[in-house]
Amino acid sequence: MKNAKAQMAFLVSGEGHSMSLLTLGIFLMVGIVVLADYGISVDTPVQRHLAFLTHYYVFGGDDDFLSQHPTLFQYKDRIYGVAFEMLLLYVEKILVLEDSRDVYLTRHLVTHIFFLVGGLACYFLAYRLFNNRFLALFAMFLFLLHPRIYAHSFFNSKDIPFLSMFMITLFLIQRGFRQDTVSAFLICGIGIGILTNIRILGVMLFAAVLAMRACDYFYASGREEKKHILITSGGVVFVSVLTLYATWPYLWGDPINRFIESFTQMANYPYDTVEYFQGNLISSTNPPFNYIPTWVLITTPPVTILLGIIGMISVFGRGFICPRDILRNTPLRFGFLLVACFMLPILAVIVLHSTLYNGWRQMYFLYAPFSMLAIFGLHDLLTYSNRRFGKYVVMFFSGTGIVTTIISMILLHPFQHLHFNFLVDRTTPGHLIQEYYMWHWGTGALTALYHLTEQYPSSSISIHEDAIDDSGIVKGLWLLPKQDRERIIFSNMPDRNGDPFYYYYGGALFATRLANNEIKHPLTYKYEIYNNIVFGWAKLE
Repeated sequence: MKNAKAQMAFLVSGEGHSMSLLTLGIFLMVGIVVLADYGISVDTPVQRHLAFLTHYYVFGGDDDFLSQHPTLFQYKDRIYGVAFEMLLLYVEKILVLEDSRDVYLTRHLVTHIFFLVGGLACYFLAYRLFNNRFLALFAMFLFLLHPRIYAHSFFNSKDIPFLSMFMITLFLIQRGFRQDTVSAFLICGIGIGILTNIRILGVMLFAAVLAMRACDYFYASGREEKKHILITSGGVVFVSVLTLYATWPYLWGDPINRFIESFTQMANYPYDTVEYFQGNLISSTNPPFNYIPTWVLITTPPVTILLGIIGMISVFGRGFICPRDILRNTPLRFGFLLVACFMLPILAVIVLHSTLYNGWRQMYFLYAPFSMLAIFGLHDLLTYSNRRFGKYVVMFFSGTGIVTTIISMILLHPFQHLHFNFLVDRTTPGHLIQEYYMWHWGTGALTALYHLTEQYPSSSISIHEDAIDDSGIVKGLWLLPKQDRERIIFSNMPDRNGDPFYYYYGGALFATRLANNEIKHPLTYKYEIYNNIVFGWAKLE
């Protein structure tokens, strides 16, 4: 008992950061162990291709590649920033990776490590806000243990790097305003530039910094202070714009118009698909107003939801009591920045009728401010608990929330990205897949292929070629060990030698076809999550 109290006292006292580094190390070791369990998302090759086109635009070379592919300016996804994708590409080139399994495992590892760096930034941000090791460590756990986001941290090089960089930039902003030095704000500007490159929505933090500096200028007491504010504000603008321009070659020829083009298309991305939402098939171009709030509510761990709501109430309550602190350089103003970063994007996509699909993965960056608001909530619960017993109750239920989340992640592995919480029916067979989008984003193909290669460890395996379209099966092959990959054959008829012949079901329309009883062949192997079949094999004779 004394040891437990001593350990807790160490966390709260702030005598070192060893616990955070140990925690990060454990997460990294777990990530390395489970790395090969996660498949390739359907968007990954598109992102990698964009990086190659950008590289050849800047440096030239590989005429054979360029003659067979559109140029950067002809590519349909040219509007995406490439800062993180170029990092992945150059890691691949430096390590001279040639086998597809090595290439994509390395991509997954680097993406996951960057996610862990975001978790470390979360830790230091919470510590700077509350000067409390326990709250900072808890913040790191909340950030890293969102089931859906954790799985995406391996195979999603679009949305997860933006989430991680968003948290890093929030830390740099808090550091900049706390230190109030030119160098601190210049570093903040670099962060904003990289963030905006990864996803153009990063401009919201650019606008937020300038708005807060404007407030500082209004409350400045002397000429020198106002001059300092103007210099630091100009430094943020110059460095962030320079960083964005330097790291995004697509902007080089016509920066203003191409930036506007990218921003406009990202606000309403031209992609029309349908998916289940609350039992109805909806269009991605016309989602209901409650699409994002509902997805956040039903997929986020309950402990984070409860603490996050308490945190927002706390921030608004303090703002009502001390309204001037909202405009001054105070921790409360930073709390309002977090609230704005969480609520305004949700309101924006509702007002603009933005294209939304695949759950809320395009909005995962919302989890950065929301998880930090949850720490505001936990801090206030611990602060205003009158008795020691009350504090222990709060810590017990918060810790229980973390433990139950870890257990659910273990049970769902490697499909934590299909996690739902208790707010939806997870027990009725076949119910959830008809209520909400449950596609695995193509990653299930790897698990399905692992099953076949384990079932047939030496013989060739034939897969019906019609299953290739929109299923992710080819991308799953890229992650198989080479000796297993070479045993897979695509065909439209059974092999004369008697090799096993299968049809794979698991594409984007699988849930709809399954719900409508349109599956042609009975499944001999099926993978179920919450009593819902998400992919499977049909053995053909």
